[in-house]
Amino acid sequence: MEERMGRYLSGEAGGEEKAVFERDLALDPVLRDHFSAFQRMWQAASSDSHSEWNTDKAWQQFKQYNQIDPVQTNSPIRRLSWAVAAALFLAVGAAVFLWYQAKPDSYAYEDQKDDHILLADGTKIYLNAGSTIDVFPLTKKQRRVHLQGEAFFEVASDPTRPFIAESGETVTEVVGTSFNLHQSGSKTEIFVREGKVIFRSKLDSGSALALTSGEAAVFQDAQIVRLVNPSPNMQSWHSKQLDLSGIPIEVMISDMSRYFNREIMIENESVKDCKLGGKLLFNEPKIENVLAIIAATINANVEMDGDKCIIRGGKCP
Repeated sequence: MEERMGRYLSGEAGGEEKAVFERDLALDPVLRDHFSAFQRMWQAASSDSHSEWNTDKAWQQFKQYNQIDPVQTNSPIRRLSWAVAAALFLAVGAAVFLWYQAKPDSYAYEDQKDDHILLADGTKIYLNAGSTIDVFPLTKKQRRVHLQGEAFFEVASDPTRPFIAESGETVTEVVGTSFNLHQSGSKTEIFVREGKVIFRSKLDSGSALALTSGEAAVFQDAQIVRLVNPSPNMQSWHSKQLDLSGIPIEVMISDMSRYFNREIMIENESVKDCKLGGKLLFNEPKIENVLAIIAATINANVEMDGDKCIIRGGKCP
């Protein structure tokens, strides 16, 4: 590969060889990155030379060097030429190695697959539907991932190496804890199930919030706001539980819509603030069963209109 790139940059490649190389560049992103690094080093190495490289002249000079008395072939100049060539080769190799080392492993949610992603440090990551995550190679100083969508994290404790989760315009930093992160567009929500986290804006580190177990925050419109009395269902998609105990019906409906990924509407505005008595904790619930209990409690009717659910009538118990 290095020989092809060297011939291309020096102009030694013929018309057909040049066309084939340019076609390969267009089709192979790895080759493009490799070539870009090689090109920068090539330019840096030749920055003190003439603006036009004369390969014929260089070849004649090389032949002249070969005609020198063998006793002189190990002269400082000759050794220096090989040292420069070796250094350039090692620099290219190092750049390619570092590029491969820094390249993240990418994961996407797989339908019908409930398994978690297990990192080398013992951290577990659960992806929600439609979500992807890039996991960067672990270093001695940090562990870093980049999330698009929603995920639940169980971070293995390591006080010497913080875990950093980037999502949207936010950064979450932890040592060892479990939390839920949900990013949609420019909005990112976090809910801490256990432990402590630092939640901040990428652009404004001074806006950081320290959150502990049961606390939540949202980043929206370039601001981070702590959520007061956050819903217990912020990570229900992962726990497979819906806890509707003691929360207003309007919040119930919002949580259910998110859990079931269905649109649920309340026709009677006067029942939105109603709270249902008793403990309403559902394990792996079905939408029809939960809606039937709510409707029976407030004396309302439920209508299904395609993927839309409508609660009609009713009054606070």
